[in-house]
Order: sequence, then C-alpha cells, then structure tokens
Amino acid sequence: MRGLLMAADHIGSAKTESELPIWKRLELTDFYPTTINDEKKVIRVPFRPFQEQMQHYQGDVILHAPTGSGKTEAALSWVYANQTENVRLFYLLPYTASINAMTRRLKGVYGKDRVTALHSKALDFFYEEAINETNNFQKSEEIARNKRSASRELFYPVKVATLHQVLKHALHGKGWDMSLFDYQNALFIVDEFHTYDAHLTGMMLATLKWLKRFCNAKIMLMSATIPKFLLERLVRELFDGDESSVLRPNPKEPADAEILKRIRHKLICQANKTIINSIDQIKQLLEEDKKTVLIIVNNVSTCQKLSEIFEKYNPKLLHGGFHREDRKEIEKSITADDRKERPSLLIATQAVEVSLDIDYHVAFIENAPIDALIQRFGRVNRAGKRKKPSEIYLFENSVGNTKRIYDKAIVDETWRVLLKLNGQELSEQHLVDACDEVYAKGYTEEQERDFLIGFTHERIVNFEKTFHAGDWADWVEEVIDKSNLKIDVLCENLKSEFEARRKEGKYIEASQLLVQAYPWECPKEHQLKLEDKQNTLVATNFKYIKGVGYQRIERSPDFNFL
Repeated sequence: MRGLLMAADHIGSAKTESELPIWKRLELTDFYPTTINDEKKVIRVPFRPFQEQMQHYQGDVILHAPTGSGKTEAALSWVYANQTENVRLFYLLPYTASINAMTRRLKGVYGKDRVTALHSKALDFFYEEAINETNNFQKSEEIARNKRSASRELFYPVKVATLHQVLKHALHGKGWDMSLFDYQNALFIVDEFHTYDAHLTGMMLATLKWLKRFCNAKIMLMSATIPKFLLERLVRELFDGDESSVLRPNPKEPADAEILKRIRHKLICQANKTIINSIDQIKQLLEEDKKTVLIIVNNVSTCQKLSEIFEKYNPKLLHGGFHREDRKEIEKSITADDRKERPSLLIATQAVEVSLDIDYHVAFIENAPIDALIQRFGRVNRAGKRKKPSEIYLFENSVGNTKRIYDKAIVDETWRVLLKLNGQELSEQHLVDACDEVYAKGYTEEQERDFLIGFTHERIVNFEKTFHAGDWADWVEEVIDKSNLKIDVLCENLKSEFEARRKEGKYIEASQLLVQAYPWECPKEHQLKLEDKQNTLVATNFKYIKGVGYQRIERSPDFNFL
C-alpha cells in the first residue's frame, strides 16, 4: 500500500495522471510473422507449430529453440495466452542494445506510449527518440528525463529491462516497495539468460522463485543455448521437476522440422593458427569473390589492429571501446534497412553476440566458450536460405590475451569437442549436442559455489521476513563483482568537445562522449577530475579515434603480429 501511495504521489506531482497509458489486450494480428519475398516485399507467413502451441499454453514455461526460429513471436504468443486485464509485462534481456531494439519492436506491437526501456543508459535512448522528433536539444533533454523518471514508476504497462532492474528490488534496493505492485500477477519473459555467470544465474533463479511465490507472477525463460545440466536445474528448482514445462520445436511438424534440420554452416577448424594466418584469404573473399565477411576476435586491441590491416576495405568495428555516440552510429550502419549500405567487412568482439539483425556470407572466429560461439555462428547465414552452407573458420589460438575474459578449461574443451565436427555441415542438433558435451560436468567447483551464494541469498529467499517499509539497501555490491566493474571516463583529446557541449547546455550529448573502461586501464596517476557536478573523470592516458574507439597511450601491446 505504501508503494502505491508513493507512486500516486509521484505521478500527481508530475501532473501526468491524464497521460497514463491504457492497457491493451494483445491480439495475434498484432505480431503476425512476416518475411521478405523474392520481390523484396514484406509478406505474412503462418505461425510455426511451436509458436501456435504457445498460444494455448497456460503457466510457466521454458522455450528451447534455435536462433532465427521466431522466439520473439513465440514469446508474444505466450503473452497472448496468459494475459489478464491490467497486468504488467516485463521483457528481460542482458544487453542495452538488445533492450533498445526490443523496445522499438514492442512499440510497434503495443503502441509507442505503452512501452519503455529500463536500464542504466536509458536516458540516451529516450534522448535519441526525442531529438529525432523535435530536433530541439533542450526540449529533447526534458522529454528524455521525464521518460526516464516515468519508467521507474508505475506508469508503463510494458517494460523492457535488464535482469538487474528486477534483482535490485528482490534485494530491497530503492523502489522495491513500488515494484511489489508492479510485479503482482505480472508476466516475465527472460531472454538470453545463458549469458549470465554462475552467481547471477543463481540470483536470477532465486528471484524468479520469489516472483512466483510472493507476486503470483508467471515466468517464461527462453534461449537457443541451454546446457543440459542448467536446463535440468531450472526444471528441478523452478518447475518442481515437471519436464513438460520445457517446450521445443516439434521435429514431427514439417514447419518446425525445417528450422531444426536446416544446415546453415560448414565448420572449418584451424588448429594451431590465428586469424593473422588467413589475411590473404580474407582479402581474396572481399576483392574477387565479393563476399561479406565477419571477423570476430576476443579483445578490443586485436579488433583495432586488424582494422589497420584491412583499412583499404573500409571495415566497420564493433566492440566495447566506443563511446555511446559512436556506437549508435555504428549499429545504424551495420543494420541499415538497405543491405547494400551495410559494410562488407565487420570486425567485432563478443559485442556482436547482442541481438543485432546482421547476416554475413562467411566468418573467421577466434575460439571461445561453446555458448558464445553458437551466438556468433548465428550472425552468418542467419535464416539458412543460402544455396550452400556458409563457411565458418574457427581458430584455435587468439591473437591477443584472453586470460581476463574466458575460463581456459571451457575454451579448451570447446575446441576439443568442435574439432570432432571439423569439415562437417552443422545442424542445430550438432550445436546442442556440442554444448551439452562441453558442459557435461556442469559448473566447476568455484562456479558451483558462486551459484549457491546467489541462489541462497538470504535477502531474496527470506524476503518477507527481512524487509522494512521505507527502508532500502545498497544492492549493487550484492550483484556485481566490483573488481570487474567498468567506470565511465573521458578520453583526454575529447575534453574540449565535452566542455563545449556542456556550455551549450547539451548535457546528455556531452555524456555520450564517455567510454567505459576498467580501472586498471587508467590508474590514478592518469586520472583528472573535472570541476562539474558529476566529477567527470578524464583519462590522461587515453585517446579517442572515431570509428576505432579509445586507445591507451604508451601502452605495451599484449600481442604480436609478426
């Protein structure tokens, strides 16, 4: 009751009570599947049988379906079957780019006034929407800040958010009391949950149990990549061992069998080699064969160095070293509606695993954990409609240092398993089986300990006994390992541009020049604080190059291209 009163007070103070969106009942015609025909026209196609099954499925469910099979339509089919008047919908995704894309998509389904994004960088998203409509930065800043504020209230019936936005309320973070009203009988779709580490997966599972128990919420989990050990654990802990709660496309149904049996890729393993060994081959593909090429490496430094090697081909880069303004332009370029305007060469890091609508002819990929590789493979021959399977060259060795990124044992096991598929054309079942084999032993001892710490978190498990009205806790340390927490910094060569934007009152546009970096990349002797309200941190050992990203000055490279 306290949370509801607070929400009413906030909405009344903002004088937005007359703007509250009216709940909409979802109809099948709102999200009918479409495809592009030979005449380049968008046409409707029938729902697949597994999507139709979701339209009649009542209750909690796990959907295990391949990439590009229509999981979003299946998720909305589940919403259609389980919606009740005025209940909220929460669509949870791990990455801000995925959230922004899904928010745009759901606005086309529900109407733009009913859907919002909820994540740490949502202000940028709202500002971009507003500036495109008003072309007035002052008005756009006001609209963006008002939308961000409303997104945190009981205002929008459909919210696309990160898992963290729900975890913080389970941990009694600020706003937990209002959330209890928002979450009552709500529908939760948890997409791409395979990306979470063991600790976060444990906390996710504990939170979903809390939502079911305390809020009477309904849950849908879905992913293309669920190791068998994790799927069994989810079924046991969340669904009381009921295996009928796991739905998959039906191989006996022709339309479902089409996506299960499709052959999209041919795997070519490059033992004891790095991508550097294939430079000439990549150039030939671009020049003579006119193929579009995707290169995926494991760190930003390698990405940037390869861009120098392929400079004459005007590659686009996609990695975590861009500021938000640059990243936005890059994503627009690589997902342009006119595919002829898209770059023929994209060099990326794991940032490409985000749900971006990209599709390439051939890929050169550094080895990584199997679940990450499955996502990367899905960016090549996405729909599986090419005449021949697309070639994926997988390299055993990485050019740069990956010690900080991946568990070496998992990476080595992935290589061992995939080497057995060398030269083969891969079905979806090949990839499912490979994932199960890599993770046959489940979590490592350390991962299991991390999972249990999250899964048995006292504040979530005993939520009803530990909360106090009006009291809230600092939840960040409970969720995030601060040793891996990136910080926002300004590259020194952008300082004058940053200050000029702030002088003009373009505060959001100024903040979009900040990059995210690990603290060890800019130690205190290379830090300078500006005298502004945010105490903006300037990295004096960073320079920024448009289209390339930030680089550390006078650093010793951890790779060798000789």
